Amino acid sequence: MIKKKILCLLTLLYVLLSNVILLGSISIEIRIKVYLDSKISPVYENVSLLDSFAEAFADAKEGNARIVHVLNVSKETFSYKVNEFVPDENGTYIAYKGSYYQTNDRRRYSYDSKNKRYVPDKNGSYIYLTDYPWARKDEDRYIWYGLGSFYSKKSYTVTKEKYFIAGVVTDIDLSTFFVKSITPVFSSGDTLLSAIKNASKYYLSIVNEYSPDKIDVALVFEKSFNPILRAKILAKFQEDTRYNIYDRLYLKELMDIIRTTELFGGENIELKYKPPKFILSFENYFDKVDRYKEEKYYFFSNDVNGAYINKSGFPVRVEVGNYYRYDSSQKKYVLDREKGNYIKYYKGPWEKDEYISTSSFYDYIFYQTDNVYNFYSFSVKAISTESAEVVGGKFFSDSVHTTLKNPVDRFLSERVQSATENLWESYTSIAANVQKFFQSVFPLTTAVREVNNLDVQLLSGKNIGIKPNYVFAGIENGYTTGFMRITNVGDLKSSAKIFYIVPGESVKPNTFAIETKQYPVSLNLRASYFIDDESFGIRTGYAHADIYGNYNWSLTFGILFPYKNFSSTSIDTEIPMRIEYSKFLGLQNFEFNFGGYFTVLNSTSNSSTQLQDFGIFSGFTLSTYSRNSALSFGGSSFYTQLLIKIPLGNVGNLETIFTSNNFNLVIGIDTLF
Repeated sequence: MIKKKILCLLTLLYVLLSNVILLGSISIEIRIKVYLDSKISPVYENVSLLDSFAEAFADAKEGNARIVHVLNVSKETFSYKVNEFVPDENGTYIAYKGSYYQTNDRRRYSYDSKNKRYVPDKNGSYIYLTDYPWARKDEDRYIWYGLGSFYSKKSYTVTKEKYFIAGVVTDIDLSTFFVKSITPVFSSGDTLLSAIKNASKYYLSIVNEYSPDKIDVALVFEKSFNPILRAKILAKFQEDTRYNIYDRLYLKELMDIIRTTELFGGENIELKYKPPKFILSFENYFDKVDRYKEEKYYFFSNDVNGAYINKSGFPVRVEVGNYYRYDSSQKKYVLDREKGNYIKYYKGPWEKDEYISTSSFYDYIFYQTDNVYNFYSFSVKAISTESAEVVGGKFFSDSVHTTLKNPVDRFLSERVQSATENLWESYTSIAANVQKFFQSVFPLTTAVREVNNLDVQLLSGKNIGIKPNYVFAGIENGYTTGFMRITNVGDLKSSAKIFYIVPGESVKPNTFAIETKQYPVSLNLRASYFIDDESFGIRTGYAHADIYGNYNWSLTFGILFPYKNFSSTSIDTEIPMRIEYSKFLGLQNFEFNFGGYFTVLNSTSNSSTQLQDFGIFSGFTLSTYSRNSALSFGGSSFYTQLLIKIPLGNVGNLETIFTSNNFNLVIGIDTLF
């Protein structure tokens, strides 16, 4: 009896488990359908794509049917050469000047200051770089190296694979057969399964919920339109969240192929749509792909033993290790390894000179590259379904040049690029431009509910697609009154901060607000170029502006270049500098100036730098300043400035202060941003 009871219990448990498993499989079959484009095999490298995608996207909400349309599954294989330098006590390379160089002398040295020479020392901090022909003297070959390691070079070839996934996930409400969302997905990974997993993460990152307050649009792509670019554009529209968006022709195409009974359990299912207010049409698609080879010079800096210079993109061999100077008495170049600034190159028969002043030397590689060129273009239109009028249109195009492999250093290490990745990045970029264009065609609109100083409450939020940092212009009686930036967004309201008010206006409650991409921007910068009787100079710094775009004060730093520095044969150089505070007095064309000045004297004869001729100054500035417009910050002007300098070393002597040398008349060009 006990055995029979146990057998009955096991049988019942088996039946229950079988039913649970069956129900789970039916649930998956009913709720999700994976559709592969005709060019994609159901099994890719021993991986069942149907099962893998069904598992990755099996999180559809209860009551929804999900179609996963896989547009692209591809793989790129990359093979490239790598040169790696690893620490090695027996190595023959050292790290110097951002690269690695060989030396035949692995001893360490220290400097004997008494005898003024380098001596072998196993704990020394210097390494002797034997192959250093561009060292001006032998002492320069001793490189301070501290406790740095020797290196050895390892060369090997790396082969990698990268998988790319592109698709569209469509969710449909089973109770009403209403299309809830069409979400494109893109991903890549080092393995096929990781790429599929990343695709599901990408899908979850795009959120766009239906709202009756959003603009209803239907997207229409012509049949020849690239499906991946179409999906990229759809993704940008999803991210924008200001539209209830559908790609009707795509859905019709999908429904014609997929047996609807597998998803919905009925033969005659008609998907429901909300009638759109606008149709966004994508037409005249054209693309072209060219693959070609190109031979190019690649230059790599080598200031230790480089034998070439880069002359207009071509390598020219030089006389390695020799420096020359020009002897004006002999009217020729003479060898001078220690002080010479010229090197000799092997000139062509058509060239007159064969000496050039440079300290940059190179190695070069003549390398044949494989390249892919992609060009594509299309036009877009926005059409009102009520009036049949075209409310906006634009032409878009882009080209992508991809060098699949190229050298990156003088040891022939290589770097590879993915043609697929670069093309998809271009698709993302142009999709963003399409998004910006349609944002200008369909700006968000709302109303100002409340104004408290510079804080504003708006009567809309996520329900129309508002996001933080969007900028709205306040409108009253058809005129712009100010600009505000969104700080917080709720479901049905949002808050903003006013950052600019049109002079003479104010942002008021119960007025109109419209999204704008063009608004006043203050960088709080000031830049001037000026001359006086002794020098020319520049100044730049901070400029403070109020909420109306009026400038209050500025703090700038200036540097001057005396004329005598250019005409004198003296080896001493004067560099006058000044710090200036400017206060705008009432009108923006009149300023009070106050600051300090000093001069730096750089003497090359004794390699010294000293401070001289310092003091304070004050004065006034008159300018032709006129702001760019009432709806902007900043502007440019000509100005004249009268300053009186007070040398701090002569404060007690008024006669030396009020001399003509201490009055300075300046004229210049000034720009406020």
